[in-house]
Amino acid sequence: MEITQEELTAICQRIPGDAAVYRVMDNALETVYRSPGLYERNAMSELEYKYRTQKNAADLIQPGDLPAVWQAIRQTLATGKELDCYYRVFHKTRGFDWLHAQGRLLGEMDGRPLLLVLFTNAATELNIFQMLLDRSSRFIYVCDWQTREILYANLAARRQGAFSSEGQAQRHCYECIRGRAAVCEDCFLRAVKAQGIVSQELYNERQERW
Repeated sequence: MEITQEELTAICQRIPGDAAVYRVMDNALETVYRSPGLYERNAMSELEYKYRTQKNAADLIQPGDLPAVWQAIRQTLATGKELDCYYRVFHKTRGFDWLHAQGRLLGEMDGRPLLLVLFTNAATELNIFQMLLDRSSRFIYVCDWQTREILYANLAARRQGAFSSEGQAQRHCYECIRGRAAVCEDCFLRAVKAQGIVSQELYNERQERW
């Protein structure tokens, strides 16, 4: 069903919370509507947000999560089922943030699908837990067991300056923690088993401490 600009405007006026409407192109999401203040979720100014998303709104999504997001979008386009996915987006002060995106097809505009997406912060229920971790003086990282990609770092680790906010989500534990270009030869993650705990003392050459 073709949606006119007047119909789209009427729909957008009734959308609650943080939301956006995208025209789905071949390899890009063209923004045709976004809620006022949506840029604040990324700790950005409105001008910064417009600059980063003017060509493709998906440019805010962390590269490692893009394939899964596009797979979810294409499934929605093919089946008409609601979109429901979690992924990481750029955040100016924290490096990245987790979002929960729920959406549905509205119709088409100029022959291209229109996708309405509602956003919630996937980490809202974890805020208290994160506040406790941020008060610790220890460096705390959460990383992907297989890819070694950093998924979370507490405030002490972020202040260490091992990585910038721009590149935080695209760095690996061996880079951030030990300043290496490849997986450490003595990587203790190889010894981690499901639901198991491994404790190991290692010498950090960069910090010159155990």
